[in-house]
Amino acid sequence: MEYNGIRRTEAFTIKSADADKDGKYIRIWGKGGKWRIAPVEEPQLQKDIVEAKKARPDGYLFPNMRTGKFHGQPYKDIRKTLKAAAAEAGVTQRIYNHLFRHSFATALVEEGENMAIIQELMGNADIKQTRDYIKLASNHTKRGTARLIDRNPAITAIEQNQ
Repeated sequence: MEYNGIRRTEAFTIKSADADKDGKYIRIWGKGGKWRIAPVEEPQLQKDIVEAKKARPDGYLFPNMRTGKFHGQPYKDIRKTLKAAAAEAGVTQRIYNHLFRHSFATALVEEGENMAIIQELMGNADIKQTRDYIKLASNHTKRGTARLIDRNPAITAIEQNQ
C-alpha cells in the first residue's frame, strides 16, 4: 500500500496469477470493477512476491496463514498489525491503512507526476478525487518549508534585518 497506493481490500485479494514472474507488477481488481496495473518498486517485496508465487501458484499472494496452511483465505484486517508496528517504531501519530495510500499519491504529486498518471495508478474514476492530493501536497510543502526556514540561521538573519 505504501509503495503503490492500492486499497486495503485490493491488497487482500491479490492472487499469485495477478503478479508478473519478477514481482515487479501486480494486476489489481479495483473499485468499480476495473483492472489496473500497480508497480512494485520495493526490491524485498518483489522477492517476496516471487517466492509466494512459487509456494502458492493457485492461491492468494499474501494469505492469512492462520486460515489455511498453504492456500489460506485473505486477511480481513490489518489494523492490529499496523498499530503494533507503529508502537514498536515509536510512532505516536494515528496510523491507518488508507494513510499509506494517501502518502503514495501525495508523494507522486510532490514529485511532479502527471495527474492522469496518478489517477490511473490510484484507480480513481474521477480526476476530482485525484486533485485532492494536490491540496495535501501543498500543505505538506508549506509545513516542510516553514520548518526549514525556522532551522536556517541565514534566513532568520535576513528576516530580522528587514
